[in-house]
Amino acid sequence: MLPAVTPIDRAFTALSHPVRRNIIERLLEGELTVGEIARPYGLRNPTISRHLKVLKEAQLIVSTVDGRQHRCRINPNGINELQSWLKRYEKFWTGQFDALQRFVETRPVADRS
Repeated sequence: MLPAVTPIDRAFTALSHPVRRNIIERLLEGELTVGEIARPYGLRNPTISRHLKVLKEAQLIVSTVDGRQHRCRINPNGINELQSWLKRYEKFWTGQFDALQRFVETRPVADRS
């Protein structure tokens, strides 16, 4: 039996698509309307809405309604959770690279060819 889908699973699934990754990058600069988000891609509203839905379900963005305008922005909590998960692996790989560097530096010069 497969484990339950976690928020991290949803985040990575959401970020697996280049359009959604680009949307996140653009929203890091500030809030945008759905129309502003869609414009560079030439996508119709239903298509961009599906991308935004995936990002919302992954808790990476939130949206608000201002009159007829739907505005989207980064959800700091979702981004922070993803960043915390990645930090654990950053520590692991940093340790592995440090160990490799120590190994290479302690080898005699004749063995380095």
